[in-house]
Amino acid sequence: MRYGRASLTSDLLGDLRSQMTDRLVLYLISPGGEALPVCLGGGQGMRMDEKAIRAYLTNYEKFMTASFTDKRSREQKNYRKVIRENIARTEQVLMENTDYRPYIFYS
Repeated sequence: MRYGRASLTSDLLGDLRSQMTDRLVLYLISPGGEALPVCLGGGQGMRMDEKAIRAYLTNYEKFMTASFTDKRSREQKNYRKVIRENIARTEQVLMENTDYRPYIFYS
């Protein structure tokens, strides 16, 4: 059965998506952030050229691996670690019937 989207992936990342996306966009457009060159596609919306795609992926990787201090645990983390921990919490909820606690970026 295929519905056209990765439902499990969407569910696992659902509570993180908006916070991480907002932070990524702010990171990319902030002063000192790398401007992404974009090609306009003649009525077909905005399209990234190869240079823009490379710049985006480079900055995405920097963003995902940049360390920050978790407000609750005071542990150094990055967004990849937050995603892995979120998946582990979801697994625990399903396997052990425990309560799900979403990741809180700010307390």
